[in-house]
This record gives sequence, C-alpha cells and structure tokens, in this order.
Amino acid sequence: MTLYKPFEGTTQEELKLHRPKSPDFLLCHVCGLNSSLQEHEAYFSHVKVSMNSSRGMWSLGEKYFLKERQIHEGGYPPTPNSDYAISKFLSENSNVPVAKDMRFWEDSTSYWQLMERVPGITLRKAQHDLTLEEHRTIGTELAEYLAEARKFTSTKPEAPGGGPLRDTNFGARDWKVDILTTDREEWWARIKPRLGQVLSTSQEKRTKFKESYPIKEGAKYVLSHGDLDGSNIMVKDGHVTAIIDWEHGGYRPDWWEWHKWRGTQKPTLKWMLENPDEVTWSDVLTEQMRQLGIDVDMPSDASTCQSFYTHGVVEPSRKAASSYEWEEFDRYLYWKCTNYKRYLNDKGCSAGYLAKAREKKAKDEAKEAAIMLAFGQLSIDEQDIFLTGKIQRGSGNESPKPGNLDDDSNLKGIER
Repeated sequence: MTLYKPFEGTTQEELKLHRPKSPDFLLCHVCGLNSSLQEHEAYFSHVKVSMNSSRGMWSLGEKYFLKERQIHEGGYPPTPNSDYAISKFLSENSNVPVAKDMRFWEDSTSYWQLMERVPGITLRKAQHDLTLEEHRTIGTELAEYLAEARKFTSTKPEAPGGGPLRDTNFGARDWKVDILTTDREEWWARIKPRLGQVLSTSQEKRTKFKESYPIKEGAKYVLSHGDLDGSNIMVKDGHVTAIIDWEHGGYRPDWWEWHKWRGTQKPTLKWMLENPDEVTWSDVLTEQMRQLGIDVDMPSDASTCQSFYTHGVVEPSRKAASSYEWEEFDRYLYWKCTNYKRYLNDKGCSAGYLAKAREKKAKDEAKEAAIMLAFGQLSIDEQDIFLTGKIQRGSGNESPKPGNLDDDSNLKGIER
C-alpha cells in the first residue's frame, strides 16, 4: 500500500519518482477499493460492512447478511461455534426467533455464515428510546423464549448435532481452548500441569478440587444461549425479532444460563415495585427468569470447582499456547498515513511549486515558534493583557496594550 508523504525534492525527476500512481492508493483494506476506482467509476454499493474486532459482517442489500470469522482469529486455536447448529435447530423445532435460512461453510482461512437479514436493530442500540411498556414486553418475551429453548435437553454437554462446547468455567479462558467434558480424568489431565503453588503443595486441596468437578454423564443439560446481552438481541416496534449469536450456546448445565446472566443483575421484585419508572428490559427479564424457574443456582460442587480453578490454576500464557498464522492488516500504518486528499491537492503541482510551498511552510512554522517563545517570556499580567485585549489599571499607572506579537518589531530584545 502506498502512503502519502510530503515531497522533499526540488526537481521534476525527483517528483516523478516520488509521486505514486493513483491505483497504488488502497482506500479500503476490507473491500480492496483503490483511488482509481473511487475517482473514475460510478458504482454505488449496497453491500455494507461492519466489524467487531477481526470479524466482518456484510449487509447484502435488504435481504441477506454475511458473517466471516477467521478460523485462527488472533492466532488462537479454532474455537467451537454453535451458532449455525442452534439457529437451524431452533428455527425448525421451536418458536424461538432466530436468524432464518442460514448457510454455513468454511474454507482454508474462515468460517462463513449466510442468512436472511433479521428485521430491526440491536436492543443495545434501541434500549434508550424504548418506552417503559416496551421494556416490560421485551423482557417478558426474552424470558419466555429462553424457557422454551430449555425444554430441549441432553444427557451430556454438546451442541445440537453433537458438536463440542468450549469450557471457560473449569478450563482455559484466554490463549488456549479447553472442551467441556464429562470425563473427570480427561479434565484433570489437562488441568494438573497448570496447578499453582498452593494446589501443587497440598494433596488435600488437590483431591478436593478434582472431586468437585461437576460435569457428569447422565446429568440434565438444557439448551442455553450462554452469552445473552443487548448486542445479540434484535428488536423492532417494541418486540423481540430474534435472538442471535448462539456461538457460546449448547446443551449446558441447567444452572449455566442463570449463572452467566445474573453476574451484573441485582434488581428484585421488591426493587421493581418500589422503582417502577426505572425498570428496564433486563430487570424484567431477571424477574421473569425467576418466575419461570430459570434461576437455577450453581451447585456447591460447581462453585467450589470454579473457585479452585480461578484462584489455583495458572492460565496458559500466549507464549506457551499454540500459535497459528492469521491474516491481519497494519492498523498503525493507517493511523499514520493515508491522507489521500493531501495527495490529490499536490497531484497537479510542479516540483518547483511544491519546494516553495515547503519552504514557506517551514518559515511559517519558525515564525509561530518564535511568537510562542516570546509569549512564554511575558509576565502573567502581560499574557493576560495580550489574550483579553484589556488594559490593566493599578494605583495611578496604566499598562499600555501590547502590540501584535505577529509584528517582528515586538520580538526585539527577546532571544530566539
């Protein structure tokens, strides 16, 4: 990619070498738009992109939506993604609103999902414009949809269709991907090498930690979203139009949804009754989850195991974790650079004109620096007079208003 840099030479030959060809200016690293296409072609795109970190979301006109996620996002190992499996399952077997007509495929670099556009906007964007009644309606609808999804159960943690689920409660949370398993020995084999000093030196605590592992074959696992917030709920006209982004979802322990949700939730029914004008959709959802029996607390063994993991296990470092090649652009280069408009302003100018413009700019900058130096050597009162234009009056003496500092005569006697 070519960057704009001010011309520093003095001859036409130097300018010819300096000046890039117009197509060399890449205006958009996402779609490949260059300056030649921008200047000379007439196409107006109805394909629009938005981004979240290194993920891309493309609006394809009014009907379809395309998502791309790199397989080795950030150089990490591949992460299980249940979005397609759950969306397909719920659209075929329930009334839970999800993205429709989803297609999924992968190639050597990315996971792709093509789906129908969901009407509306995210609840995160809409929530400040909702009426109190709309907040109540949306919170109630969400709780009912979550309850309906929970009717689908399994005897082991998995995605619909049998895909794996990531474990961030009793497994690595950053640079490594651990899979949720019902095999305690398998889980312990990967955890044991990462035990911290306290657990490494205490057989009693190690035994208690291992025996507290709560994920067991034959227990009840319910279909859960697992990462619900305003960014993955779509709304329109005061109603929920879809729950999206089920990538962390699957058949998980029946306490999982409530444990993930209630971390930032504190209102109670009593609080809602006492503060009716402050109630939001999340408050209503919290209370409705309680009334529908979704408020399953984490059992004591799971709580103990999570506490041991959080405080007694050393997370794998990025250096120790497997590293994968992935595509990324140099964002810092863009921050420094691409002022294409400045290049266009210089495009038709001769080498002599650009050299003179550079000299004039240097003189102007030197003069400005001298003015600021002179201003800095004035007293506080003199600076105040200069800035306000007012004459200070004292005990019979008046200070004359200083002249314009842009006048070189005012710089006499001041060291530069």
